[in-house]
Amino acid sequence: MTVLADFVEPALELDDHATIGDALPSLALGKPAWVTSEDRWSAVLPRHAVGFPLRRRLVDLPLVDLTPLGANATVADVLTSEHAEGYVPVVEAERLLGHVVVSRVERSVRVIRADVAAAIAHDLNNSLCALAAMVDESESGAMQSAVDHTLRVAERLFTLSRDSGRDPSPLNAGDLVRDLASWLEPTVAPVKLVVRIAPNLPVVMAYRAALERLLVNLVMNARDALGRSGLIRLDVDGVDNQVRVAVTDDGPGIPSFVVERVFEAGTTTKYDHYGIGLASARASAQRMGASLDLAHTGSNGTRFEVRLETVPQK
Repeated sequence: MTVLADFVEPALELDDHATIGDALPSLALGKPAWVTSEDRWSAVLPRHAVGFPLRRRLVDLPLVDLTPLGANATVADVLTSEHAEGYVPVVEAERLLGHVVVSRVERSVRVIRADVAAAIAHDLNNSLCALAAMVDESESGAMQSAVDHTLRVAERLFTLSRDSGRDPSPLNAGDLVRDLASWLEPTVAPVKLVVRIAPNLPVVMAYRAALERLLVNLVMNARDALGRSGLIRLDVDGVDNQVRVAVTDDGPGIPSFVVERVFEAGTTTKYDHYGIGLASARASAQRMGASLDLAHTGSNGTRFEVRLETVPQK
């Protein structure tokens, strides 16, 4: 899990000759002060200093001895470590870098878990909608394609979470879109899906699972906006040393009161949706160095564009 750099807060480090008066800047804020001795770090807690004169030495107070975490420790290390009333010291080269507030780490983990759960639910809902739409298509392979995709969605989401610490990999966006279209076309029916892919596209850098998920979300949103008729276009071309993937529909457009907040989590015009799709999609694009923007919306339709960085030519 994530290293602790974003969680380390300044902490007061003192030697074993220090007094309560020396520790007062931290204790007065309800935070511990830290006293070092060999490879152990002791916490001086505010409640242990109550009632004593400021000249009282810290080593004469009840101290909480802890083994500190290193600078390369992870969130998981914090959650399984011993701590002094919610604080863990972080040390590098026998020097105190600061301390971590355990409750802050726990809150962040809960938020991450909720985001992952919401993303999984959103993607599975899209795939299950595809299954429901194709129940009667017994003579085609569309059902099996959608089933296979549904089974892959959860695995790919967790692959994406593992990939977040790695670099994006090279891939051909045209081939990816062509593969997606093979099962998206029957999924959006009776809405028509048209795919146009420019020839000789350069290779791009991206997370495959994230890009697939992003494009599926955009196409499903377009399908929902159109209802039972209309046209969705998936265009892939090169522009400004990038590869552009555009999803365009000929629907009624996004309401004006929604446009400015369209990428904010919780923004939706659907009574049974949570409004996380576009927020999640833009975050996925940014993680791989790409961009996702609303290029146009109006009474003649809506167009979203994804721009992907190409692999430098050697």
